[in-house]
Amino acid sequence: MNIDKLKLAYRDKNTNIWLVRASGGKFVEHFRQNSLVSIGHLDDVYEHSSGKSEDLPVYDEVQRLIKRKAKYSKIVEGTKNVRKLNGSGTKKLHQFDTFASKIKVGDLIVSADGDALIVGVCSSAAYLDSSPVLIDQSPEQKALNPAPQLNHLVRREVVWGPKFSRSKLPNAVKKTLQGQQTIIDLRKHWDKFYHLIYPFFVDEHFLYISNKITTRNDVNNLLVAGLLQNISLMQQFAKEIEINGVVDLNSIRKLLNFEIGLDVLSSTTKAEFGSPGDLWSRIPLNGFADKAQAAILCVALTLILAGHAQASDFDTLPSNPVAVDEKITPSDMVKDIFRAPKKKVKKQSEAVRSISKNSKQLHKASVKRNSDKIQSGLALSLPLVDTRAIEDFQFGIPAIRVFGDPNNGK
Repeated sequence: MNIDKLKLAYRDKNTNIWLVRASGGKFVEHFRQNSLVSIGHLDDVYEHSSGKSEDLPVYDEVQRLIKRKAKYSKIVEGTKNVRKLNGSGTKKLHQFDTFASKIKVGDLIVSADGDALIVGVCSSAAYLDSSPVLIDQSPEQKALNPAPQLNHLVRREVVWGPKFSRSKLPNAVKKTLQGQQTIIDLRKHWDKFYHLIYPFFVDEHFLYISNKITTRNDVNNLLVAGLLQNISLMQQFAKEIEINGVVDLNSIRKLLNFEIGLDVLSSTTKAEFGSPGDLWSRIPLNGFADKAQAAILCVALTLILAGHAQASDFDTLPSNPVAVDEKITPSDMVKDIFRAPKKKVKKQSEAVRSISKNSKQLHKASVKRNSDKIQSGLALSLPLVDTRAIEDFQFGIPAIRVFGDPNNGK
């Protein structure tokens, strides 16, 4: 594995994720090819024919327009002509308001049809546009199955990134795509989508790890148990390196005998056991003096103890001290390594030096804990998705090549 290409992403707690349905999926390719997302909730109540405009009708005006349509409203009891929204009208208004005012620039947008899921980042405010949206088709495709024309009035610009085969999605992700509403808030499922596209990611409190079981054979209990134990051992080794600078191989025995308290090794895992399947782990960072440094160190230790890399692989990475202008303090927030390259370089160098210093002990631990057997037996892999499109712009996801060239964070 080319560890210098692995990415670590940052998830801002203020960033939300939204599912926007493409009229039953038939407009997903229109979305992707034209870098947009749209809804048709104003199409039958609002007249707009002047091209693109950011002058959207306000909430009260939309409510009034919807109430004028008999199929979206009903007479208020006890009156002759006072109308109020019925259930359909209320849903229509709320969905418009969500799209127009609750989705933010920088939020993740997902959409799907029966074959694929696409992931992107919202890059504009909502706007009106009456121009038709088309997609490229070959003459043969047009003859056999001509694509419909998208005429939704309300739109947003989206920078689309990875595309996934729906049949290969984890069940946990597939379940989030259920439901009937055009727009669904996926905030509580945000981690599932980050696990889908990134091998490692952080927020201000946790490091998240995305291991995927790709074997088609029955999953061996001992291999899975060994992997989960190794992830806990990784957390212990990281603490030992931070405090003492060296790892203690006696920690292996202590861990297996439950001599280390569960409150100390508090990593957790969500698992979808299958062949293939997923193991999504979460490592607390709040117990470390320097969370950013701990995140990078834990990534390196995970690669070794899960069998993705050898301890010696880190010997070839730059580990010399780097001159840094900014003052580095143990209380640096994790996000600082994403917005200050010099800080990332310093912390990366420190992590690599720690691994190199403990290389022999970590190799022994990896052998003793059968890391290679676990990796090969489960056919473990990490997501290696091309995410550059949703990172390399003003509102993109902050991400770094955690052990990459200091002069090339992507």
